[in-house]
Amino acid sequence: MNLACCVLPRVANLLKNIRTCLASRETQCLLAASTITVIFLGATSSAQSYGFGVGAFSVAPAPQAVVSADFNGDGRPDLAIADNSGISVLLGGSFSSRKDYSTGEFTPAALAVGDVNGDGKVDLIMAPGASAPTQLWVLLGNGDGTFQPMETLKLTTFGPFGITGIAVGDFNKDGHQDLALATADNRNNPIVAILLGNGNGTFQAAVTYPTAASSSVITGDFNGDGKLDLAVSAPGAISLLLGNGDGTFRAYLQASFQNGASKAIAAADFNHDGKLDLVVPSGNGGYRYGVSVLPGNGDGTFGEAVFYPALPTDTFPSAVAVGDFNGDGNPDVAMANYDGDDVTVFLGAGDGTLKSAADYPGSINPTGLVQRDVQTHNLRLAKGRSSRRRQLNNEGADDQSDR
Repeated sequence: MNLACCVLPRVANLLKNIRTCLASRETQCLLAASTITVIFLGATSSAQSYGFGVGAFSVAPAPQAVVSADFNGDGRPDLAIADNSGISVLLGGSFSSRKDYSTGEFTPAALAVGDVNGDGKVDLIMAPGASAPTQLWVLLGNGDGTFQPMETLKLTTFGPFGITGIAVGDFNKDGHQDLALATADNRNNPIVAILLGNGNGTFQAAVTYPTAASSSVITGDFNGDGKLDLAVSAPGAISLLLGNGDGTFRAYLQASFQNGASKAIAAADFNHDGKLDLVVPSGNGGYRYGVSVLPGNGDGTFGEAVFYPALPTDTFPSAVAVGDFNGDGNPDVAMANYDGDDVTVFLGAGDGTLKSAADYPGSINPTGLVQRDVQTHNLRLAKGRSSRRRQLNNEGADDQSDR
């Protein structure tokens, strides 16, 4: 059974009603953040039929971003959630084990995971955005679900809005993980900054590249040469920076789409032609939102964007993620709706197109989304209470209750 779980915001009360949600070894998790309700979307015996369950977990107020990785080496995905005062780490299984790491007066704006010191343990990389625009924070993992004290990197060349996106990859093929940061310079011109890793948790001085816009950044091999490239996005514009394989990048190519709705971006091969495509939240010029798919040409350029509308109630999309949520071997798309208080799923047809949108209720104002594989026989999740709950049961029927 393939499952997707969406983590959405609502202040959860005490954990209760532990329930078994997963019973298979191969599952997919879709995690969205903004106090946290979890919705599980799963394929049953048919790739096109779904079963659902809901769980809620307590985190600190005002989550801003979420990432998922195996922080304690038990083979199950854990969560790290950035909020207005630091990071909450929830270990997988029951997600009831939570540890908070304070960032004091600063509010994290971007969050990523990687192994920046090469010890085989997952580390956290975090940026405080406008609250400390010249800083980047690294928390080295101990491998048991805990992290060492936060280390601060000073980055003096960035503008007042700070770092808004982080991507991790080995850009110069030296075996050390490097960072790509979406930000702006002192004159507020959009740039992407590259910090080559030294393999011990430290980094070389930033080298910057101009972009058309810079809110978030992802990595991928967009021209098929075996070297990592960058896609840097902001509403309405995408900058493609092709990697040279030595840690440097070429001047950006621009891909455009109409009526960009958020900074979010994701990549997948939607038509199985071996070339990465892009998907972004967008609009149709009116008040209808959805996603736009840009088919990759395999040379670092992209074809004309195709718009797929969400439901009329889905407004102000805030995040996007891709994964095979129904187990048919085709990439699907999930979009978090900030004002719609839900997640929209577009199933992939396998030929580069997406099927009609379907909504799954969550909680108030989701701000982040991440997809994660789960490998477990039995994952138990605690279900919290809220003033209003709507969920779909395991047969897909609509259950509503006020508690």
